[in-house]
Amino acid sequence: MKLKFFRANWCGPCRQMAPVVIELQDSLKDYYSPVEYIDIDADPETASKWRVNAIPTFVIVDNRGNEVARHIGAWPKSKMQDWMSDNYLRPSTAVSFPTDHSQLSIVTGK
Repeated sequence: MKLKFFRANWCGPCRQMAPVVIELQDSLKDYYSPVEYIDIDADPETASKWRVNAIPTFVIVDNRGNEVARHIGAWPKSKMQDWMSDNYLRPSTAVSFPTDHSQLSIVTGK
């Protein structure tokens, strides 16, 4: 699992959350890869790809790169820690379909 932290240098709530993210990274290092910090001014393409319209935005991504959970805005460390713990290894909402369609069938009612 990975936490993406979308931020900007001019954003007060982002600066407020930076030390919280650092502390949580240390306490949850057995469960999460190092936090990925994305400055939306320096990397607008990534922010656009992840549909980030407000900051700070936090996105939990599974090991396949699929979004698992998202939170926008600053919040207390305890709430963020609960959110990260609750979403650890939660299945993503990404749906994959087999490329071999021979296994698909249509069932109709009477």
